[in-house]
Amino acid sequence: MINIITAAEIDGYGSDDTNFDSALLNAPPESSSAFEAEIIAPIIEVLDSADQTAVLLVTGHGDRVDTVGLTREQRRQQELDVSFTRSANAKQSVQRIVAIRRGSPPEISENELFDLFREIKQLVFSTRGAGAAGLVQAGDPLTEEQRRQNRRVAFTLIRFLPT
Repeated sequence: MINIITAAEIDGYGSDDTNFDSALLNAPPESSSAFEAEIIAPIIEVLDSADQTAVLLVTGHGDRVDTVGLTREQRRQQELDVSFTRSANAKQSVQRIVAIRRGSPPEISENELFDLFREIKQLVFSTRGAGAAGLVQAGDPLTEEQRRQNRRVAFTLIRFLPT
């Protein structure tokens, strides 16, 4: 068995923004191209094959919550909540993109999407929220652009190919 690992990241989210489609639309061309080449195209290749499988890890990241009056635990929980919601939204967007590329209508419902991917055994999704544990920009104070770099979704695709 051969493992091929590819990765891509989309950043630029606003403070409470979790909409992956919007983040992808506004991403720099090199980021959206990497997402297409390293994540979407290989997933379609796996699904179009008879003998490949894959796991897609989707990790949402947040920035520090600096809201005055919140306890450390409350801030951490907010960071985790928004990062998990980012990952779940990104997973659903990947599923929609792949479904449409493979012939589903653009108006496919969430329930139809869920049913479609529940039947696919070649691809497993794993979503998680990392909160602010993996900051790419640290320090105090941070600019809004630096905070947007922290607010991101990271994709890791692990493909298993027969030998």
